[in-house]
Amino acid sequence: MPGSTERRGGENGHLKRALADTLLLRASRDFDDLAAWRGFVEEIVGRAATRVMRRSPMLQKQSTPILDKYDRPPR
Repeated sequence: MPGSTERRGGENGHLKRALADTLLLRASRDFDDLAAWRGFVEEIVGRAATRVMRRSPMLQKQSTPILDKYDRPPR
């Protein structure tokens, strides 16, 4: 269905939702610097990756870093 991926948040919609949820729990979208933002994203992505890797060892060989997609703090 054309456009359905965009409505669901794209291919990484689950990560976007996890980031949004964690930012709400954090009570602030402000970070001291880019390194702090990247560390925050890395932690969230790492949690998600750990869950996925536990389910499928074959994915461990195919995984690639996606941190570069999230290299800017939210506005």
